[in-house]
Amino acid sequence: MGTSHWPLTDCNAELSLQEQLAAQFRRAIHQKQLVPGDLVPASRPLAQQLGVSRGTVVSVMEQLAGEGYLVAHPGKGHFVAALDHLGQSKNEKESHTSPAVLAAPEHPRPVLDLRPGYPWTQGLGQDPLWKSAWRKATADLPDAALHEEEASGSLRLRAAVAEHLRRARGIITHPGNIHITSGTAEALVLITLTLNRIYSTAQIAVEDPGYPAARQALETAGARVHTVPTSADTGIAVEKIPASAHAVVTTPSHQYPLGGLMSINDRLALLRWADRHEAVVVEDDYDSEFRYGRPPLPALSTLSQGEQVMTIGSFSKILTPALRAGYIYADGALGRELIRTRAGIGASVSYLQQVALADYLESGGLARHIARMRREYRHRRDLLIRRLSGLAGVQTSATSGGLHAVLHTPVQASQLAAQLRARGTQVALLSSYYAEGLPQEEDGLVIGYGQTSSAHLSQALRQIQEILATKR
Repeated sequence: MGTSHWPLTDCNAELSLQEQLAAQFRRAIHQKQLVPGDLVPASRPLAQQLGVSRGTVVSVMEQLAGEGYLVAHPGKGHFVAALDHLGQSKNEKESHTSPAVLAAPEHPRPVLDLRPGYPWTQGLGQDPLWKSAWRKATADLPDAALHEEEASGSLRLRAAVAEHLRRARGIITHPGNIHITSGTAEALVLITLTLNRIYSTAQIAVEDPGYPAARQALETAGARVHTVPTSADTGIAVEKIPASAHAVVTTPSHQYPLGGLMSINDRLALLRWADRHEAVVVEDDYDSEFRYGRPPLPALSTLSQGEQVMTIGSFSKILTPALRAGYIYADGALGRELIRTRAGIGASVSYLQQVALADYLESGGLARHIARMRREYRHRRDLLIRRLSGLAGVQTSATSGGLHAVLHTPVQASQLAAQLRARGTQVALLSSYYAEGLPQEEDGLVIGYGQTSSAHLSQALRQIQEILATKR
């Protein structure tokens, strides 16, 4: 399709140039002016012919790739994707013929998975730095197994993680304080086993609501878990943490799932509590990279005067769950005890994987990936807010960061989830995150927008609108 099929964008239109151009691309694809496999015009000549900046065209290409309309092939360009799986709005159906596959009975309704906690992984395999990292790692296989003194991870990867923490979170440390894990669950298990060796039975406080898998990991490792009320406004209720707790696990940068950002005063109050009770604060920094509207507050460890804070993170949430890699930052005596625990268990992340991940961090690939995904997730988050704002009785929260939103509606959450499930859409109930029972006023859904395309997200949001319209 030549560029002549697109009219020159109207600078006086209500939509931005980027939104106009993206809409024209979508219309051309839906109307079969562009068909699956077509090569989209290159950004530079297209920008010149349309009279817009090349940056605008590039942004549109990235947006449409994220929505599932285009597929990017580095070095070759963008190609139109197969759209049989995409839903259409009523207006779209009236304006052109729907693909026959959408109505064909032999094709079952697709499942739109809006469960939270999963990132967007499509396109990572096309990242040249990602592919290069794995190619180098497999081409230079190590001669021997990971040395015992490197049970906490290869020195190269730990150095790369330390540099990542310095740039992303302001944590100044050296590789000896970094411990490589297979993810958040193993990090919590290692910390529990370490505390069990010191206190016989670790008493660990957790947020309620909070991540159920975290509670399960702690209990499986032998900890006695105490749940502490938590709100989106102030985070964990410091005054209700039991004095017997040896540690408290918290998500201060983006409370999961309520989405709150713990204020600096509340953070300092938590650190004072830990200092007074000689306890450890375990900061789960799982999605601090994805903030919208304002930069994150400092990591807790940068506010601590002692060695009372451990920071855990996971690359599985940034890159792909298939990677199963993360880290613990722990300084001082507890860090040394963690080394003992790890040495007794052995390394859990393959050396080959550590080499590839280290190369990806060192090359700047991770930083670029985070920047790309921050733009994409922001787009989906804005789409969600825009589509649901103004609906009677509907409130959205937890949208200042991360990969999910909490939705409160006039309809009971379990009923709305059941109706969505009948239409092929999966969401999570907010009640599933509470250990001590859901407060009536907190009935709601948790909607993840990480692993779904913007087109699929739009389809699911349209379903919510339709269901709520029938309840008026």
